[in-house]
Amino acid sequence: MAADGSRNWKRTELSAPTIQCLGSKRSPSVGALNAELAAWHVWRNASQKGVDWQFSADDARRKLKRLYPIIL
Repeated sequence: MAADGSRNWKRTELSAPTIQCLGSKRSPSVGALNAELAAWHVWRNASQKGVDWQFSADDARRKLKRLYPIIL
């Protein structure tokens, strides 16, 4: 089972086309929808969008220490 962070990341990536490309408009045909999504996909990949992590891995280890077992 995926961790919560992984699910949130996937949900964000899957919602990006709806929010950024399609919005609340309807496409007149499947072909027009595919063309619009293809153009958005090229733009999205060229812009190199990434995840904006709010804290470093060291901070996460310190803050979430109680959630992870100590491996000896």
